[in-house]
Amino acid sequence: MSTPQISYGDILKSMNVSLVNGVLVYNSNHGRQQQQQQEQQRKQEPIPEAVKQSKVYNKYFSNYQAGPREPEIIRPQTIDEYKNLVREEKIKRFLAQKRAERIKSTKLAFFR
Repeated sequence: MSTPQISYGDILKSMNVSLVNGVLVYNSNHGRQQQQQQEQQRKQEPIPEAVKQSKVYNKYFSNYQAGPREPEIIRPQTIDEYKNLVREEKIKRFLAQKRAERIKSTKLAFFR
């Protein structure tokens, strides 16, 4: 197998930089467009049948669903729901702080 030939222009392009009159210029819009195109290509690429039949795929990725999951935003409908939500968040923060206090050592160790 031969290694792919990489040119100086390819390196600059991957860094979203171009050379104009001997000065490096950052290409901010070009990089974003290129990233979006790459993401679309990843989404559109089907998984080959040979990979789907492999043991590793069946073991680890058979239940995998493509696409990032967005966290659900809980929006309370009433004032009571809002108050309960705030109360639960305060309790969670308090318990997390207590858990951290239990784990962290409060004693300083001085070694000579």
